[in-house]
This record gives sequence, structure tokens and C-alpha cells, in this order.
Amino acid sequence: LELAVQSNNFDLDTETIQDKITIMDSYIESKFYKESFKKVNIFRREFYRYRNLLHYVYPKYYREEVQNTRKKYLVPQSLIYTVMYIESGFDNENNKFEKLGLMGIPKKIVKNNDEYYYNPQINIDTGTEILKKIYDKHNGMILKTLIEYIYGEKVLKGLNFELDGDLKLETIVDEKFQTEIEEIVYTYAFYSAIYN
Repeated sequence: LELAVQSNNFDLDTETIQDKITIMDSYIESKFYKESFKKVNIFRREFYRYRNLLHYVYPKYYREEVQNTRKKYLVPQSLIYTVMYIESGFDNENNKFEKLGLMGIPKKIVKNNDEYYYNPQINIDTGTEILKKIYDKHNGMILKTLIEYIYGEKVLKGLNFELDGDLKLETIVDEKFQTEIEEIVYTYAFYSAIYN
């Protein structure tokens, strides 16, 4: 199966939804999460048509690690999954934009070598500890927590929020950044709606 995944060689007619589900289930059962996440992006449009298939688009990979960490830090699991979805696309060897692993641990705070943070449990634990501090600082305000975690405090301070904590999206002049913020909002909303 590993060779089939790496070569993208499945003898299935990927025109049918059932074949797409079979492919996704094979990836997930084998814990090929990064590959599964990439594949679902190809199938995304079709999976959106079926409510019972949205869990493929917004997956809960690394369930045991997330459960252990969520209980330890008392943060919503949807928050942890949104960070992993946005920061790494569930690639535990993520190393881009000076961030490492599943939750995008900033390299500036890395105390050990980079490899240490590719361990899913260590990465999720470290990332959730940071997330918890930000979450508490913003009194549980999800969007502020996510924006600060992903972009930093400086970017967060440059945004205009309503008194009730809603972000004034129309005040963001950079269209690319506005689209990124919308994706974060939608991702968290889907995770919350599907699993809560």
C-alpha cells in the first residue's frame, strides 16, 4: 500500500464517489495523513456535496495525541485541528515559514533540534501549550487566538475588531490576507459544526 500511495497508483476508477471514499479510507487506515490531506483537495468539490463526507475534508487525524493534549490544556479540539489544518496540512515534517511540524512551532522558540518537533505528540503538546496561553490572554475569543497564533501579535494588533470581538473583514485591504482569514474562520466553523 505504501508503494501505491507514493506512486499514486490505485487501480480504481476515481470517477465514482465510492472509489474516492475507498482511496481516502485506505490512506487514513494506513496513517498516511499528509497524503490523505493532499488527495482530499482533489476530491474536495465533490465531497462538499455530501454532508456525511465532510469529515474527509476536515479530518481529525492524530486523534489520540489531540485528545491527550486537549485534556491537559483545556482548549477546544476544534481550535487544535484548525491550527494543524492551516499551519501544516497535517504534514508532521512541515518546515516552512520558520515553523516546524503539525502545529507550526516557531523556530525562534525551538529548544532542541528540529527533528524533535517532528514527533506528533511533542509538536501537538508544544503547540497547544502556546495556543492555551494565547487563548487565555484573549479570554477564549477564538478568532483572536487563531490570528495571533498563526500570524503573531503584531498582525493581530493591526486589525480592526468590533466591540463584540467580530473582525471587520472589509477593513483588510490586502485581498490575499482577507482570503486567508476567511479560510481560518470557515475551517474553525466546519470543525465545530461537524464534531461538536
